[in-house]
Amino acid sequence: MPDRLDRSRDRIGLAVVERSSLRILIADDHPLVGDLLEVYIRRALPEAEVVSVASLPAARTALSEAADCTLALLDLNMPGMGGAEQVAELRRDFPETRFAIISGTGDHRAVRACLGAGAIGFLPKTLTGQAMVDAIRLMAGGGSYLPIEMLTQPAEPEPTAGGPALTPREREVLDLILEGTPNKLIAYRLEISEPTVKLHLRGLFRKFSAANRTQLVAEAMAAGFVPSRTTYPKG
Repeated sequence: MPDRLDRSRDRIGLAVVERSSLRILIADDHPLVGDLLEVYIRRALPEAEVVSVASLPAARTALSEAADCTLALLDLNMPGMGGAEQVAELRRDFPETRFAIISGTGDHRAVRACLGAGAIGFLPKTLTGQAMVDAIRLMAGGGSYLPIEMLTQPAEPEPTAGGPALTPREREVLDLILEGTPNKLIAYRLEISEPTVKLHLRGLFRKFSAANRTQLVAEAMAAGFVPSRTTYPKG
C-alpha cells in the first residue's frame, strides 16, 4: 500500500509540474487589452501562469525573473518597443522563450520585419477572443500564427520584384506555402513525395535566409512574392 501511495504521489507531482510549465508574458501598455488577454488566457488555459507588464523594460525584468517563460506577447507600440531590433535582442537574451507580436495597427511592414527577426507570429487586436486564445495555444505549443490577410495581401508599399532566383518547382512550393498549405497537401497537389517537399522547403529556407515557415513567408512577401493565380488540385 505505501508503495502504491508513493507512485500515486509521483504521478500527482508530475502532473503539477506539467500544468505549471506553461508560462505566458503579456507586454502591452493598454491596461484594458492586457487585462482582457489575461482573462481569456486564464479561462482557456487554466494551467498557465500569466504575467502582465506595460513596457519593454518591465518585460525584460519579468523574463529575467522567469527564465523558463514559454511565450511572450509583445505590443508593437508599447514604450521601449522599437520593432525588429528589439525582437532580435530579446531572442538573443532569452533563447528559450518564443516571441509574438500583438498590435492594433495594420503596419504589416513592421510586423514582417519582426517576423524576420525571429518572432513566431502576429496577433492583430481585432481578433475575437476565441481566435486569440486559439492562436496563443498554437504558438505556445510550438507552432506559428499569421492572420489570413497577411498571407493574401502584399506588403505596403508595394515591393519591387526581386529576391533569390527560384526553380519552377520551388516557385510552385512557395505559392502553396504562401497560401498556408501543409507539406502533406503540397505533396498531393504537386504529385510529389512529402520528403521531396521538405527538400524544396529546405532550399527555400536557405535562399531566403529563413529559419521557419513564418520567416519564409515574411521574407518572400517582403521580396515581392505573392501567391500566383495558378490552380492546383484541391484534393
